[in-house]
Amino acid sequence: MISKRKRNRKRRLLTPWFLKWIGSFASLSLLIGVWIYCDIYNRMCTTFFDSLARFGFATENVVVEGCEKVDINIIHRYLATLQNPCIFALDIDNIREVLEAFPWVLSAIVQRKLPSTLYIRVAERTPIALWQNRYDLQLIDAEGALLGSEFVEQFVHLPTVIGEGAPQVAAAFLSTLEKFPQLQQRFVSAVWVGSRRWDVFLSGKICIRLPEGNEESAMRLLDTLQKDDGILGRSLERIDLRFPSKIIIRMEKGTPDCDKTLSPAA
Repeated sequence: MISKRKRNRKRRLLTPWFLKWIGSFASLSLLIGVWIYCDIYNRMCTTFFDSLARFGFATENVVVEGCEKVDINIIHRYLATLQNPCIFALDIDNIREVLEAFPWVLSAIVQRKLPSTLYIRVAERTPIALWQNRYDLQLIDAEGALLGSEFVEQFVHLPTVIGEGAPQVAAAFLSTLEKFPQLQQRFVSAVWVGSRRWDVFLSGKICIRLPEGNEESAMRLLDTLQKDDGILGRSLERIDLRFPSKIIIRMEKGTPDCDKTLSPAA
């Protein structure tokens, strides 16, 4: 009879609620233990780094090189937010990642120069074009990174690309355009149409409609027409090169034979 009562009592103690309470208590105890350990560890690290700083390893000098467009004051303000004065306490990799997130920074080198100097060398991005998106004008680099509008006045000589998504494909297009100096000299702007092809505007307000994915062949054909016939010197409004079997030429209004269709062989 007694053994039966003990068995029943044991079953009552091992109910799901009782086991859940034990699990919660164990989890809470573990969290408290981890918190205490981390707190003690952080205090020990702080004490250790403070001691090193007192022995001459404090971050007393910051040398920043390579900044022309990057505001060096922003870098100094960011570094001032770092709490521990010891040079060994600085997270070099994290500082580098933060600096490389700045708009004009392509890459950064961050080094400790013992005993007390932090050295930073910045490589800045090089703008290749102006990007016009509605009324906003920004500089972009070869990777399509947006560099802002602060220094636009210094780079008005750069080509202009227009349209959503144009920064990401501008470098490839401009590289192709460089192969045709006659066209490059007349280049005014290019519009990225429908995120798939370019409309190029040349001096004289001539629009060149390029095909999707085959810009170089179309520009080579146009370059040949210019060399052979001086086509860009005529009173043109538009040349449509989107079709492989024909060239559609629209002359300015009031010009005889306003619309012409040529074959590429012509």
